[in-house]
Amino acid sequence: MNNDFYSSYNEEPTQKKSKANIIINSETNVAFAKAYLWMFVGVFLSFLIGLFSTKVLANIIINSSTSGMSIFLILFLISFIAQTILCFTINKNALAKANFKKAMAGFIVFSILDGFTFSTIFIYFDSSILFQVFGSIAIYYLILTALSFLFRNKIEKASSFAFIGLIALLIASLIVSIYSLIFFNSTISVGLYLAINILGLIVFTILTLVDIRSMYRIVDNAYEKNSASIAAAFALYLDFINIFVYVLRILIILGKNTKSD
Repeated sequence: MNNDFYSSYNEEPTQKKSKANIIINSETNVAFAKAYLWMFVGVFLSFLIGLFSTKVLANIIINSSTSGMSIFLILFLISFIAQTILCFTINKNALAKANFKKAMAGFIVFSILDGFTFSTIFIYFDSSILFQVFGSIAIYYLILTALSFLFRNKIEKASSFAFIGLIALLIASLIVSIYSLIFFNSTISVGLYLAINILGLIVFTILTLVDIRSMYRIVDNAYEKNSASIAAAFALYLDFINIFVYVLRILIILGKNTKSD
């Protein structure tokens, strides 16, 4: 199902093709637009659930409810396990089995569970700050989408760098965690933590650019476009959420998480 759009995408720089020969597959474009629609539905749903669960958690803390906190922690653990399982099944349902209903249901459930886990970081923020950050990240994500299509050749070459950056991020996070536990120094630990989160923001920005292109290709090659659009939405959703969380962590470190700031 590859169209001439991706043929020109893989050509050497010395090869030229007139715009008249480039055929854009309208069916693929519609399916990819649906992927973005589903992605924004997912992140907005997670955001709203996160705000609601944060209020619940705040009430538990204010009332010093031991039983309430125990129930919340149990639900948090169940949510984490369910999210892990869904991470390994959504793409399989959508692409391998081409099961649109299961893929859609899995994505919605994952978005709800993810919103519940957001309460642990949303609790540090005023709601007005959260809305501002969410809106800013949405605009930022749309800008990344435009850049991914404008500079598609260069972005394709950055895929290996993005993978290396992700591995470096995981290793650095592990080292900082161990360092903070064994040789805790508030000044150094905070500085390192800030550096790690800035690195994470950069890495997932690059990964987003790469994933947007790769998800377009997956949708283009898929036999069942609707199912592929859910799988693409899930991948794009994860990139959005990671960028969102890294920005929130950076704001917490910088102390920019309250109205008074």
